[in-house]
Amino acid sequence: MQSGNKKFILFRAVPLSLLVPAVFLFAFIRLTTPLLNSGDDAFMMYTLAGGYGEPATALLHYNHVWHPWLGGLVKTLFVQFPGINAYVLILLLFNWAGLAAVLYTFLQKLKPAPALLFFVFLFLFVETRIVLSLNLSGTAFVATSGAMVLLVYSLEVKKLFRLPGLLAFLLLMASGMLRLHVTGLVMILFLPPLFFYNRALLFPKGLFVFVSAGILFFGLNRLHQQYYEKQIPGWKQQESFRQSLFYLYNRPLNREGLAATFTGKDEQDLFFAGFLYDSTRFSTAKIKAYGNNMIRRRLLNDPEDREGLYWFFQESRIYLLFFLAGAACLFLAGEKRRIRRWLIALGTVLAVHTGLFILMKLTPPLHFGLLFFLFVTAGMQLEGITGFRKYGRTAPVLFVALFLLLSGWMGVRLYKENQLNESRRHKFICMLDELNRHPEQLFIATDDSFPLGYFSIRDLPRQYPVRNLVYKDRLLTNMYPQTLKRFGYSSVDEAVISEKNVYLLGAPLPALESVYKDYTLSDTLPGYRCLEVRKLERRP
Repeated sequence: MQSGNKKFILFRAVPLSLLVPAVFLFAFIRLTTPLLNSGDDAFMMYTLAGGYGEPATALLHYNHVWHPWLGGLVKTLFVQFPGINAYVLILLLFNWAGLAAVLYTFLQKLKPAPALLFFVFLFLFVETRIVLSLNLSGTAFVATSGAMVLLVYSLEVKKLFRLPGLLAFLLLMASGMLRLHVTGLVMILFLPPLFFYNRALLFPKGLFVFVSAGILFFGLNRLHQQYYEKQIPGWKQQESFRQSLFYLYNRPLNREGLAATFTGKDEQDLFFAGFLYDSTRFSTAKIKAYGNNMIRRRLLNDPEDREGLYWFFQESRIYLLFFLAGAACLFLAGEKRRIRRWLIALGTVLAVHTGLFILMKLTPPLHFGLLFFLFVTAGMQLEGITGFRKYGRTAPVLFVALFLLLSGWMGVRLYKENQLNESRRHKFICMLDELNRHPEQLFIATDDSFPLGYFSIRDLPRQYPVRNLVYKDRLLTNMYPQTLKRFGYSSVDEAVISEKNVYLLGAPLPALESVYKDYTLSDTLPGYRCLEVRKLERRP
């Protein structure tokens, strides 16, 4: 570290690292239409806010996400400050904290101009994509990456137990309470670069950090489980059912074996529609048996596999060009060793990508999170580069022009994504408004198409309540009986065949006529502009 940079570090790095990410996030959110764009996040937000018509609660039923302590904080904020979307606020604070940790480390290791410039690229190329589709997985990736970068820097300067190192460790713990699996994945991503090029940091202090974090995460998760077991009757059985179902859905399926798996097409249609998910019709043992028949290997011999691979290459083109340009910069500067070091991070990410692709878990939030990790590790390779001086201004000008061209390309992509978000939000508002114009009617979704995830992060759950809807997430978490009870029903079966104020929402599901043999599915009912609504009617 150069002595001439000390004044900057002591008096300006901290405020800059706190202020710049805040300004960028605020400006971007004001200029665009970010959505939660995730049914899981919408379900958790509405549950914490009491938007389903039941009291706000931190009992989200799912293990490994939103530890009850963290969820309890959000629930309390919703209750005490109903004019603030506490769910979105906490996610944005996690993003801000992760970005601030990354920028602070950049400012400590680089000169101010390259540190800020590379942070701009990081924000433009990756963070904007994460914020446009804000959710807990991408947020946990950003926060954990920031925590790990700051922890590694604290180890480098032998100040692990000073304020930055302690704050980084607290951020790491909080990220694990938000989404434990993502935090564990990010920690694993940092192991290969440390092992191959910073082994002195990894042993013993780095290993102490990893082991300590692992022990604390294990303890926090046990408290998480014990709390749910105490507060939710039968939670362990419910979680076993959910995990069996998610395991099946997160594996490539052999569609040709479906006929031999189910007792008939009606059972198959009910299962894949996500309707009537409960242990009476689809037990844990039955779902595991389905998996034994349906799961196949992913060898790119199926169109679904090739489409996923094509999406990956289409989505990654701009990032590939960015990293190639960066590698060319390092090569011309004579920094081949730095390229080799960064290739360790790239190889780790590609290995994780491959594993997630095979397991069908390569979701956009994880994809962007892995890119965030690559950008951060690339930025760390810029420390102390001086090789460009021999080229004068020619090479830097050419590369600046190239990066500006790539930035323009990303700007166009962001514009198109934002336009799509605006159309999705209009669809959400139209359907929610229509739902709430009929508060006396109970709607039961027959598929997974209801756009609850198209929720603008600038809106509030109380503006768009969902008090009269039962859909897949509510069925999966066994939280629908409360809604049924408010409408005077004790079960889904009783409600569906009541012929009173209960309507089926979504695509037609003819299999229901086999389940309820004395009833027939009506045509689409008139009077609904945005909703597709039907009823089960008794046969004449």
